[in-house]
Amino acid sequence: MLDITLSPRASRAAIVGIHNDRLKVSVTAPALENRANDALIELLSRSFSLPKGKIKIVHGLKSRNKTVSFGGVSLDNLCATLDAALRHA
Repeated sequence: MLDITLSPRASRAAIVGIHNDRLKVSVTAPALENRANDALIELLSRSFSLPKGKIKIVHGLKSRNKTVSFGGVSLDNLCATLDAALRHA
């Protein structure tokens, strides 16, 4: 599981970095009608090369602070992908 702080209505969708021991992610979608959550799952799906169905928001559906679970991804793969994304942030 991964703790995330989501910033909706950003100028670009990206994994931004670490902020207060949480991964900071920005999406361009507004926080209306679950659009920001859907955009977060889409971004994480592309970043980790996982089907969207394997990524679940388990806490914080109506909050900027979320906990996300990843099905079918190893801890090594998760860490390597995060490391690469943060180097390009």
